[in-house]
Amino acid sequence: FKEQSKNNNNNLFKRYQNNCNIYLIFLVLAIILLLYNAIPVRWYTYLGDYYYNNKQYDKTIEYYEKVLTISKTSHKESALLYSDLANFYYKNDQWSNAIKNYENAFKHGLNNSKQHELIKINTIKLLKITKMH
Repeated sequence: FKEQSKNNNNNLFKRYQNNCNIYLIFLVLAIILLLYNAIPVRWYTYLGDYYYNNKQYDKTIEYYEKVLTISKTSHKESALLYSDLANFYYKNDQWSNAIKNYENAFKHGLNNSKQHELIKINTIKLLKITKMH
């Protein structure tokens, strides 16, 4: 009886120890993810891209705004996010927001020549539109 009781206690201790290890792993993982905002940023980007591909630009804008709010990206990445966001605003006929985000893209050091060309073209179109109104 004593031996069986000792085995039961050992089994309980091992299960407790295993559970503690699992919780510790999840805790460390949660802290890392919170520090880097890795998962929400990716999810919001994927959702924004999904809505963009479905021409739902208002939803695209919503998710890209969230990405900019929570992300801790470099200036280069921020510049691309602002540039993309400006393009989404442009496609959604929100021209003043498009201009503001194009300006933010340049402030954050946008240096992608393809993006520059697109911004120039869209800015010229925006200027023509605003002159007509």
